[in-house]
Amino acid sequence: MDRRIVPWRRIEPLAPLNGEIATRLAGVDALQGAWKDVQARASVAEIEASLKRRLRKHAIETGIIERLYDVSWGVTEALVAEGLTTEVALSEGNVTESTLLVDDALASAIGRFSEHLA
Repeated sequence: MDRRIVPWRRIEPLAPLNGEIATRLAGVDALQGAWKDVQARASVAEIEASLKRRLRKHAIETGIIERLYDVSWGVTEALVAEGLTTEVALSEGNVTESTLLVDDALASAIGRFSEHLA
């Protein structure tokens, strides 16, 4: 195995950011600060509800991307907001029981995967 020794040398500082990038990064910093404020004020129940909605959205969109079914944006919003239930599916019209089963399985799989990342 070839082991070359690289001599130490000082790293030069980065050049100053140009105006456009600095402005965009400042906007990102402000958005991050606002998001942290929202998170700090949210209750545990609100955070859990938000995570469940996000999980349902990922599951539904995964099913659409994988062409397991085709549902409208309005149906997707209702299922994300209200849950993957037969009542919501019936009120929205064109969602079958098999679609709900697929979404539920996808949500469970995504949930288990994300638990391992935490």
